[in-house]
Order: sequence, then C-alpha cells, then structure tokens
Amino acid sequence: MADEDEYFLRLTEVLRTNGFEWVVAQAQAEIAEGRIVTKEVQAPGLQQSMDPDSLERLPPRRRRSALVATVQYDASERLEILLKGIESAVIVRSDLENEVIRLLKDIDGDRIEVVDKVEFLPDDSEVVPASAGIRSHSLERERFSTSSPLRNDLAEALSQLRRAADGGA
Repeated sequence: MADEDEYFLRLTEVLRTNGFEWVVAQAQAEIAEGRIVTKEVQAPGLQQSMDPDSLERLPPRRRRSALVATVQYDASERLEILLKGIESAVIVRSDLENEVIRLLKDIDGDRIEVVDKVEFLPDDSEVVPASAGIRSHSLERERFSTSSPLRNDLAEALSQLRRAADGGA
C-alpha cells in the first residue's frame, strides 16, 4: 500500500510542476467525495398474529433494510483515479486533437491552409471560473502535421505503472 501512496504523491508533484494542477484538483475532489456503498442491515420489526382476538405473542420479525454510506477510497483506488485523470488530460486530449486534424484535412484536402489555430474552451466559462486553474487549450498550425509522441509514451508508462502497482501481475 505504501507503494501506491508514494506513486500518488510523486505523480501529483510532477503534474503540479508541469501545469496540470487542474488534473490533481479534479482527482482530489473525486477522492474527497468517497465511494458510495450500500450496506444491508437488519432492523427489528413488529409481528402481529393474524387473528386480532388472539393473545398469542409472536417473536419479532427482522426486516432487512438497505443503507447508503460513503467510504474512503483505498490507496490503489486513489492512484487509479489519478491515472484516469492523467489519461483524460493527455491521452484522450491527444486523440481528440488528432481527430480534429483528420477532419480538417478531410475538409481542406490535406492542405489545412484556412485554419491557423483550433482553440478548445470550456462549455460555459460561468460554470468554470478562471480561478479553478482550467485554461483553454489550443492546437497551433505547427502541430497539425505531427503526432504526439508524449501520448504513446505516456500510455505505455501508465500501463507499466498499473502493472507495478498491482504487484507485477
């Protein structure tokens, strides 16, 4: 378990130093909410005789009830939440960028001369205040023809990290 905690701390440090504070913040918010579980409990209930004139006492009947509770994530679950955040921030974003480039090339016949920059903005800046640290992301013309080696390297690194955290399985 100490390994997962160490991985988590080191990854959050790397993310913060490289401008991905928002990934850490989102992961920590999800972790703070906890995991919702349903617990089944037995509650004593009253049991009456079928005959209203009967003085017969029946033993109390136990009723089962479901309670919803929140529990904290364990170290491996916290690490997995952070890893999924990293995937979304880098790998999924790279896939989205590549798809946008592909669509632009389809529209403009591999020339993409009309577009200088594609900017990705939050759906509603009122919902996500600038103080949240979430910046817009843009895809500049220089990157239109290049694939992201970071995406492939990171995907492999995350896969290796998951295997290591699972005990080398």
